[in-house]
Amino acid sequence: MCGIVGIYLKTKKFEKNLGKMLSAMLNNMESRGPDSAGFAIYKDESKKIYKFSLCINDLNFNNFKKEISKKIKKAKSDSSPIPDNLNDLEKNPLRAGANGSGTVRNSEYVTLADLQKNKARENVEGRNVNVTGKIDFQPTKNITLTAGGNYNYSKSHTYIYSYSLFNSVNNPEYINHDYTAFLRWKQRLNTDSVSWVKGAYYQLQADYSSSIGVNWDDSHQDDFFKYGYVGQFKTHKKSLYDYENSGASGDAYYFQGDQDVLYEFLGGGDNPNAANYASQFYSLYNSYPEGNYENWTQAQSGGALLNGDRPEHVYGLWYNTGRQYNGYSKEENNQLRFNGVFAANLFKNHQINMGFEHEERIKRAYLMSPIGLWEQMRQLANAKNTELDLNNPELTFSNGVFTDTVNYNYLYQGLEGGKGFYENIRDKNGMAYDEFYDSDFYGPESYDLALFSADEMLGIDGLGSAYGYDYTGRKIKTGSFTDYLQKKDDKGSFLRHSAPFNPIYSSGYIQDKFQFNDIVLNIGLRIDRYDANQMVLKDPYLLNFQKLPFYIAITYMQHQK
Repeated sequence: MCGIVGIYLKTKKFEKNLGKMLSAMLNNMESRGPDSAGFAIYKDESKKIYKFSLCINDLNFNNFKKEISKKIKKAKSDSSPIPDNLNDLEKNPLRAGANGSGTVRNSEYVTLADLQKNKARENVEGRNVNVTGKIDFQPTKNITLTAGGNYNYSKSHTYIYSYSLFNSVNNPEYINHDYTAFLRWKQRLNTDSVSWVKGAYYQLQADYSSSIGVNWDDSHQDDFFKYGYVGQFKTHKKSLYDYENSGASGDAYYFQGDQDVLYEFLGGGDNPNAANYASQFYSLYNSYPEGNYENWTQAQSGGALLNGDRPEHVYGLWYNTGRQYNGYSKEENNQLRFNGVFAANLFKNHQINMGFEHEERIKRAYLMSPIGLWEQMRQLANAKNTELDLNNPELTFSNGVFTDTVNYNYLYQGLEGGKGFYENIRDKNGMAYDEFYDSDFYGPESYDLALFSADEMLGIDGLGSAYGYDYTGRKIKTGSFTDYLQKKDDKGSFLRHSAPFNPIYSSGYIQDKFQFNDIVLNIGLRIDRYDANQMVLKDPYLLNFQKLPFYIAITYMQHQK
């Protein structure tokens, strides 16, 4: 007897369930006879894709494994990889090391045969919107009032060459808003009764412009603790004791400290492609923590990504799958400007122009490397309880009898400089300052930037820089060098407020253009003043002329036949 069943898939999304569907069919047909059963999968015709039909007769399981392995090896050597190769690398980034320890990145096995040309760069789409408007109003014959403005919006993903092969999905996003608005008053003066003045007018204008931009990973935006979050890890410890004769409390077992015995991975987080490095590493060495993941340094060196880790490059050229963009920045630039112009023809031979300009700017910027928050927390979480409080032993008793065991608590070594992450996270969770805190056990929702001090976020040992913003990214209006060096919060930590950059520019000019015989002369005077409005270190060797508040420029003379 013979039975044949088939399924024709019209929708690509069901392809992942094809094996389950065919298996169910074969199970139902098993009763038709024991002689043979097999299946074949046909796709669109292609010279680069092979079809293998398998017929299972009297093969035992081991022989079947050998035969199917031969077919698969031949398919891999004779044909191109499956079309969704990048997706496979994202899901399976690692393989076990050749010596039975550690891992090797599967992307290192990519060959030229696995590549295809693409006419467009991936994940670099963008959009731009520009709106411009202007209106003129003339209340009288000689007066014109003009108002107008411009708005530009741009949003795009930035192309990174080293991301282009394996990691274009993590190209960062840039968003910018530009605003400009102005109001202009222009009046022509009535000089009909004055014979020596013609074409006189003046113009006054005020304008305001603002530019606001942000650069980030669009999947997390300003949710900083989701950057670099691989998943939940738990540290398991055991207490170590050493027997001492004639110790401080007599012959007994004395507590020496805790030793990590297991660094457990409990599940992935907000970056699944990065979490695959951890989950696959733990799967490869399932139930074998010795030498692999007894502590976080072993897991990291073995190839698992921890919170705050990113995969390294492949072939020294392209960054691997799951490498998240480690950058967040925002800036805001505002400008208020006033200017005026007066022009007239005097005595038929002189063209007089005079005017002024005044401009004030406010510039703010905030930059951070948010992925580093996890490493920073791991370093700070237990930095102040590394020593034992040997002056306060805790003897154990049973029914009033000493049980030959002496314990010690860890000694909190508070440092000058106020409270930081170490103290704040324990205050938040109701923990004593001598307790161990497992920072990787808690998810992004458990943290915020206010748990750190400004010195832990900014500067040499920090993760970013800011002016016009505080270390958490909130705007500040003012600040001085005194504030930066001395001002503290209610916890005794420095605030490190740095004021926005606020330069001031002013200028004024007057010019006369007239003709003498066959020579046209342009003679004028212009004064420019720029005030950086910024404190700098004193320089005793600075030349005096650099301190002049203004500069004078005389315009050119032009000969004309």
